[in-house]
Amino acid sequence: MIEQTKVVNLEQEMVNKNTDLFVNITEIIGELLKRGLATISFNYTDCAITFATTPEVQRAFAQYSVERVQSITDEVIDITLKLLENQELTMLNQAQDAGKAVHGTLQKKISTVKKFILNNRLHNAYAFYSTSIGNVLDQFIAQKVVKPATDRYDSLETVMVKLTTKDNMDNRNRQSISFEMYGDQVDEVIETLKKIKQDILSSSNQDPQ
Repeated sequence: MIEQTKVVNLEQEMVNKNTDLFVNITEIIGELLKRGLATISFNYTDCAITFATTPEVQRAFAQYSVERVQSITDEVIDITLKLLENQELTMLNQAQDAGKAVHGTLQKKISTVKKFILNNRLHNAYAFYSTSIGNVLDQFIAQKVVKPATDRYDSLETVMVKLTTKDNMDNRNRQSISFEMYGDQVDEVIETLKKIKQDILSSSNQDPQ
């Protein structure tokens, strides 16, 4: 009986240790996301967390093995996706069938993901990428260009824009286009997008709760 109790205690200690590791690494991932050193990306079917290849990221995970970080990152993705798909109760019910300890561990992991990973921007991104079946914006880059004065023209400042789109059903299919705009065109684009966003916000506020 004593030996059996020792085995149970050792198993519980291992579960607690693994859960603590999950909490610690998830908190690090959340901080890296805030600092722009990690990104969560979606397409129609998949989700991924990508880390920047910088010394800051290496230092953040220095005390953990690569395998441990990858394993917990995969678990964070899995729980995040299920929460975004409103499957929390399903997860907890399945865990309850496996026993009180499993259920309690999952509850703690879900709370951790909610605290450090989930936010409104992530919900919006998931809603968009999980329903779009065509091309979507992958990257937007804009920078100012200064054209020096000539005998015929004064100095001119313009904007160089690069847009990259991807097939939301196939990440490998990407297309890019670069083009130049002058100030008035930039104002028109900004004003148009602001009006559209305001329409979206107004519609959202009118939706029944």
